[in-house]
This record gives sequence, structure tokens and C-alpha cells, in this order.
Amino acid sequence: MTQRRQTQQVSGPPSTEEWFLGHIKEITVKNFMCHSSLTFKFSSGVNFIVGRNGSGKSAVMAAITLALGGRASSTSRAATNKAFIKHGEISAVVRIVLANCGDNPFKPDVYGDEVIVERHLNQASSSYKIKTSANRVVSTYRKDLDVILDHMEIQADNPVTMLNQDTSKNFLNTTNSKKKYEFFERATYLDVMLINYSHCRENYEQTKQIIVDKKEVHHGLEKELEQLALLLERSQNIQNQRRKVDKLKKKFRLALIKKKFQAMKTAQEDCNRAEQKRTEIQGFLDKSQEKAEQLREDMDRLRTEFSQGANDSRVNYDRYKQAKTALDDQDRKLSASKSSLKQLLTSVRDKEREKDIVVKRLQELRESSSANDRVSVERRMQALRLEIDDIEKDLATKEHDVEQFTSYVHRLMSERDQMRVKMREYNDELKRAADRIQLLQRSKNDTFVKFGEHIPRLRHRIEWALAIEQCTKGELFSFCCHDFHDERELMRLFDECVPKGKPRPSIMTAPFSNQVYDVSRNRPDSNYPTVLEMIQSANPVAVNALIDSRGIESVLLIDEEQEGCDYMRKPPRGCREAFAKNGTQICVDAMAFRVYSCMFDRARWITADVEADVRALQARVNEIQRHLAEAKTNVETHTQEMNSNESIRRSYEEKSKQLRQLANSKKRSMDECQQLLQETSDDYVQNLETDIARVDEVIDSLKDQVKEAKEQCNQDMITVEQSKQQYQREHETYQEAFGIGDRLKNQISELQLELNTVQGRVKATESKVAQLDQLIASRKRVFDEKQQLFSEESSKHPGIDFQSIDDEAPDTIRMRYEELETRIIEIEAEQGDLVLVQKKHDETNNLKEVLRGELEEQQEYLEKLEASLTMRRRKFKEMRKTVSGKCKEAFSEMLGCLGFQGTLKFDHDERTLEFLLQKEGSEAANFNLKDLSGGERSFATVAFLVSLWKTIEAPFRCLDEFDVFMDVVNRRRAMEYMLDAAAIQKQTQFIFLTPLDISYVSRAASMSVYRMPDPPRNAAENRPPEAQE
Repeated sequence: MTQRRQTQQVSGPPSTEEWFLGHIKEITVKNFMCHSSLTFKFSSGVNFIVGRNGSGKSAVMAAITLALGGRASSTSRAATNKAFIKHGEISAVVRIVLANCGDNPFKPDVYGDEVIVERHLNQASSSYKIKTSANRVVSTYRKDLDVILDHMEIQADNPVTMLNQDTSKNFLNTTNSKKKYEFFERATYLDVMLINYSHCRENYEQTKQIIVDKKEVHHGLEKELEQLALLLERSQNIQNQRRKVDKLKKKFRLALIKKKFQAMKTAQEDCNRAEQKRTEIQGFLDKSQEKAEQLREDMDRLRTEFSQGANDSRVNYDRYKQAKTALDDQDRKLSASKSSLKQLLTSVRDKEREKDIVVKRLQELRESSSANDRVSVERRMQALRLEIDDIEKDLATKEHDVEQFTSYVHRLMSERDQMRVKMREYNDELKRAADRIQLLQRSKNDTFVKFGEHIPRLRHRIEWALAIEQCTKGELFSFCCHDFHDERELMRLFDECVPKGKPRPSIMTAPFSNQVYDVSRNRPDSNYPTVLEMIQSANPVAVNALIDSRGIESVLLIDEEQEGCDYMRKPPRGCREAFAKNGTQICVDAMAFRVYSCMFDRARWITADVEADVRALQARVNEIQRHLAEAKTNVETHTQEMNSNESIRRSYEEKSKQLRQLANSKKRSMDECQQLLQETSDDYVQNLETDIARVDEVIDSLKDQVKEAKEQCNQDMITVEQSKQQYQREHETYQEAFGIGDRLKNQISELQLELNTVQGRVKATESKVAQLDQLIASRKRVFDEKQQLFSEESSKHPGIDFQSIDDEAPDTIRMRYEELETRIIEIEAEQGDLVLVQKKHDETNNLKEVLRGELEEQQEYLEKLEASLTMRRRKFKEMRKTVSGKCKEAFSEMLGCLGFQGTLKFDHDERTLEFLLQKEGSEAANFNLKDLSGGERSFATVAFLVSLWKTIEAPFRCLDEFDVFMDVVNRRRAMEYMLDAAAIQKQTQFIFLTPLDISYVSRAASMSVYRMPDPPRNAAENRPPEAQE
């Protein structure tokens, strides 16, 4: 790599120049970025550093930032300090000389008129050296550098003080109002004021929390002081408590005597109450016995009356039953007479109707007998008989044909239905085969798709696949669960995922284990392998599930079916089942020997060659489709033939119906002719006349019978009415006697109930009297004993009125003096030495007073801090308003130079800043920076920057490539305006870095221009920068 810079030095202005506090006199870098060694000596006025891109101008500004303690990220050149070390070097040095003169220098007696700051950069860290003008090291701490910079009002991270290249570009091109406002806050130190205010607010909250904590401590001290005071008070009152105990003990003894006196009085009162109660109960017993006797007399009287009424009632009941029987007999006789009369009347009407019909027929025959010709009638009957024979022959032929066609149609229909059933079976099989093909194709890369992810892979020997598949059967598609809780959760998932009507997978529940069960003891004593030995699976849970559900450790696998049958006729111990290669199952139990053949010729799920299975299934699908097409063609043929034959059958059936109707018509005509021949004979007419005479005789006889039946009915009706009246009389007599008997019976029952109640009451009362006698005797004994005890105790305390003693219970008094004694013992144990207790009380009281004083002081400080925060917030708002007002004024003034009118729109609540511009003489509304050209927008931004200069003071200002986006006219006008501002701010040093030509700038006495050499293209081209004043 070509070395870009060697040791370079630029001489500055003469030493007679006037310097102010914080000006940069000199900057020196070594092994920094593209420079091996470079020194700049600035003037106190305006300094221009001019050079092409890549000549190292921005490195000078980055060196100033880092020398003043700035962060690497604030230079927008690198993120860490080691990135500034020149390639190939291990360290770098930046050195800056600051002027320490003017009205308020920083410790001039220590540093002199200059403060020198050196910062050494290496790969891991950096260090500082702060020196005097005599090059003597005063400090190596960053905090001392911060103190110096604060005194000189230098802020290296402030974009108004150090406006680097990237910040300039971003600020010139941004249209974000919030970012403009953030730039305004950083430039005017308002963000620092907000941070300080936040710190003060945190201090306020911390102080507030400290006061709360101290209040809790103070409260605890007060409680402790109260306990100590109580302990002292207890110690002082212990003698009073002892005297009180003695009084309570004396009172306890008197209370015991009074208690015995009260017990004696109570026993006497109980005895008196018992005697009084016995007197009352004895009176009640006498009354109850008298009432019971009276009830017995009443019951005897009612029973006598009831016995007499019962005899009368039985006599009346017999009469009532006889009257009812007679009435029923008469009713039945009357009903029989009425029925006989009705039948006779019906017979008379039938015979008269029959006579009318015969007379009418006889009259018709007499009128028409001359017009009928018997010969013609007989001839017509002969012709009809021949026609009927021909029709019956044709009808028999047609019916036979209909039966033949019907049988043939039914046979075709049956064959068509069988073919449709076969077609449905072919379609189902075709669907299953298609699903199977799709499943096998998916399982080419994932064999678990065929079984489910919880089933082991069975792949030891492919020839045993069918046998193992027949053995495991449905378990291949089962899910394994650890416990019944998992099973319930899986059932819930089935409810959500499995459609209704679809079969659900089975579930095997057994605790999960990381190892396969040790079932070697269950293996049959045989040379043949078991199903468990044929299964290879990395999932012991699945294998254990098959062991639990199927017992695969005891199921043998035998090559040939016949060999298996022979072997299993005498199976080894522990084996009751075996499978052959072809899937045949051989079962042996105590009852029978059974063999079940497999309905499949190959394994469906446990396979190795998926492609062979797919090809076999595809061939089966083609065969099913061919059979399906043939069956469809046969169904269509049968349907057409069946429809054709059905049409013929229906036509034959219609012709048979017509022939049957014609034969019936001919037969009716023949019957009419036959009847006509019979009716026209003389014998027939004579018979009719005889019938009429016979019917007249029958009618006369029936009328005589009707007359007799009417007379009998009238007689029976009179008899029934008489029997009914007799029945009603007997019934009323019986009811009256029965009612009297019921009433007497109810009265007897009520009296019996009342007598039972009274007798029970008498018996209970007698029992109570006996109990009261025993109670009275017992209470008298108790009274005598208590009277004797009281006499003994009262003799020890003569002259005491026990009525005047308090009614407090002895147990309560005893509890009181025992509690006092316990408290006295506790106080004596707790208090220890009274002097130590008093000393601790005094110390705690003093500590409480000290803490109270601190609380008052901190509370006062907190109130002052809260007032200070309120005032600080108000002053901040006032300052923000003043600074923004000055910025607006300066911004509008500079825009007038460009021919614009504009202002700054601050929104402090939303923290936004917008530029509102309008060209002079234009009536259009205000527009923002987006509507301006690049040069105009840059000039407006420069105007805002200069307005910030006029608002915030700083010892120096450094700008890098601020004019690259301006055109020639705007650049010149902006530069002239900035130089005018610099001429006004004589105590501020300006450093401008630009890659553009500044020959148009009017030179002043305090202006210096430093031209950086062009970037070297080869090693020979290496010149120091030229200085022009």
C-alpha cells in the first residue's frame, strides 16, 4: 500500500495575534488515519482547510473531536478508537493546544496561557495526558479534562460546535421535523438541561423514598420506646400488682363461700319448685281419670244404640234386596216383551215387502209372455256359449305369454341388480387401491406414513412381513398413551379432528419406559423365532405396547403352514399361537386346535419394495377398471332388454284384460237368456200365485201375534212401575237406617280415640308423679348436704353478710389473680436489671430525637428541591422560548439575503421543527424544503445553522463540507453571510473544511487558508499542505 502522508507541518499566524479562552492553537496527529504525522497551527479568526476528497481534511476534524474526549461514533468515521490507527501501526497520538487566556482562564497559575491535551490510542483502549504550557503533565484522568472543557464551554459532541461531514449531509437532506428539533436541542444545550432535570427528578424521588424509609425506622423506634416505657412502668407497679393478688385471693375465698350459699338456696328453690309441680300434676291426673270414666259411660250407651239399630238395618236391607231383585226381574221381562214385539213387526214388514215383489213380477210376466220366443232365446244361448269357449282359449294363451314375459323380466332385473352390486364393490375396491397407491407413494421417503409415527418399523426380514402384519393387525395403527389423562386428551383431539362417522384409531395405555421390557422368561422353549425377535425399533414405547396388548414375546414364526400345524399340535410351554409366512394363524387352547387362513397374498403395510407394491396395485386397478367397464355394458344391455320385454308384457296383459271383460259380458248375456226361459214357463207363474197366497196367510198370523205382544208389553210396563215404587220405598228406609248406624259408629270411634288419648295422658302423668317423688327426695338430700357445708364454712367467718358480696364467679377471680401472678413473673424475668432498662430507654429516645431532626431537615430539603424543580422547569420553558425566538429572528434575517421570507415553526409539545419559506413577491402559500432546489435547501439549512450560532456561544466552530450541495451563487452568498457573522463574533474561532474553490472569498487579516495536497497516486508524490494568510 502506498504511503499517503509523511511528516507535515503548517506554520500558523504570527504570535502577536489575540487569543481567547478555548481557541485551538494547534493540532498534531501521528499515525492517525491516513496521516503519519501532521501539524496544523490555526489563527484565532477564520481558518479554511481546502483539499480534494481523500486528501485527509476530515481526519483533522476527527482528531479535534477525539482529542477533546469525544466518542468515536460521534465522528461518523468509525465505531471504535482502534479504527483511527493507521494501517500497519499499533498506536496513534492526537495532540491539541487550547488557549487559556482571556477574562476567565482556567487555573492560570497551574497551566499558564495554554492547556495541552494528548490522547494516545491503541488497539484495546486509550489514555489522556493533560499538560501545561511548559509541557508538564498535570493529570491523566478524563474527569479533569471534562472539568476544563466545561469551564471553557467546549462541547465536542455538539453539532453546532463540530459539524462533521455525515451530520452535515444528513441534516441538509433530512425532512424529518423531529430530527430537526433534536438537532436544535443538541445545539442549544436544551437536551443537557432536560437530562439534568431528569437527574434532579430522580434525586427528588430517591430523597422521598429515603424519608419514607426513615419514617418507618422512626416509627419502629417509637414502638420500641413504648415497649421499654411499658417495661419500666411494669417494674414500678409490681408491688401494687402483688397487693392486688392478695385481695383477689381473699375475694376468691369469700366467693367460694357465697357460691356454696347460693348453691344451698338454689337446692331449696329446686325442691320447692318440684313439690309445687307435683301438686299441679296430681290435680291434672285426677281430672283426667274423671274424664276417662265419663267417656267409658258414653261409649257403652252408644254401643247399645248401635246394636239395636244394626238389627233394624239388617231387616231393612233384606227387604231392600228383595225389592231390587223383583224390579230387575220385571225389567228383564219387559225388555223380552219389547224385543219380541219388535221382531214380529219386522217380520210383518219383510213379508209384505216380499208379497209386493212377487205380485209385481207376476204382473210383468203376464204382460210380456206373448212377446217372447223360446226358440230364438235358445239359439242365442248356443251362439254365446261358442263365443265364450273361443274367448277363454285366447285368454289362456295370453295369460301364459304374460307369465313367461314376467318371469323373464324378473330374471333380467335380478341379474342387473347383481351386476350393480358388483360394480359398487369394484368402485369401493378401486377407491381403496387408489388410496393405497397414494399412501405408498408418500411413504417412499418416510416409511412411518404407512403406520403412524408411534408404531415401530418392522423390517428385519421381508418374508415375515405378512405374518407380523397379521399378528399385530389393528395395533399397527394404534396410539400409545402414558396414562389415562393423556388418553382423555387424545380422545378430545379425536373429537376435533376425526369427522363424524369415520372410524377412530385405537388407543393403548401403558406407562412409557426408555427400555424394552425384559420378557425373556416368557419366551417359549423353541428353535423358531418369536415376533418380538423379528421387530427392530428405536422406540421402546411402541414395542412395550405390543408386548402388553398382543404378547408378541410368546408368538412363534414358522416357515411353512403344514410344518406349523404339525409343530403346534404339541406346542412348547408358554406358547399358544404361531404364524406361517403366508399369514396363516395357528391357535391352540385347552378346547380346540384352530387354523385361520389369511385373506391377503402379500403384506400391505410392512413392505420393503414400495415400487413393486405400487405396480401390483396399479395392475389390480387396471383389471378392476376392465371388469367395471364390462359390468357397465352388461347392465346397459340388460336394462334395454328388460324395458323391451316389459313393454311386450304390458301389451299382452292389457289384451288379456280386454278378453276377460268380453267373456264376463258374454256370460252375463247367457245368464239373462237362461233366466228368461225359466220365467216364461207356466209352472213358474203358478208357483208365484201359490207363494202370494202363502205369504198372505203368514202376514195374518204375524199380525195376531203382534196384537198379543202389545197387550203383554202394556201389562209388563204396569208391573215394572209398581216394582219400582216398592224399590224406592225400601231403598229410602234402608238408607235412613244405614245413616243412623254410620253416625253412631263414627261417634263411637271418636270417643274411643279420645278415651285412648286420656288413658295415655293418665299413664304418662302417673309416671311423672313417680319421677317427681324421686326428684323431690333427691333434692332434699342435696339441700341437706349443701346446708351442712355452708354452715361449716360460715362458722369460720362470723359476722359477714354474704348477700353484700359481689356476684363475680370464683373461677373468674382465680383466673385474674393467676394471670397477675404470671405477669409478675414475666415482668421480673424480662426486666432484668432496672438500670440497664433505663439506659436502653434513654439511648433509644436520643436516637429517635436525632432521627426526627434528620427527617425534618430532609423534609425541608425535599420541599426546597420540589420548589427548585418547579422553578427549573419554568425557567427551562422560558429559556426554550427565548432561544427559539432568537433562532426565528436570525433565520428570517438571513433568508432575506436569498430573496426568501420564512420562519421556523416550533412545536415543543410534539418536539417538531419545520421550515416555512416563501419567495419574495410570491402570493403562494408557505412551502417547505421539499419544494426548493438542492442549493436553496442547503442555504436555508445554513441560515438555520447561523441562527443557532447567534443563539449559543462557543469558543470555536468547525464545519466540514457544509457547502457541497450549493450552487456557485448560493455558496458565495452563504459564505459571505457566514464570514460576516464570524466578523461580528470576534471571540469565536471558525474552522471550515471544504473541497471546493474559495478564491472568490475576500481575504481578511484574521483569515488563514490551508491547502491540503492532492491525494498521492504514487510514492514520489508527497507534499506538505500550503499555508496562505
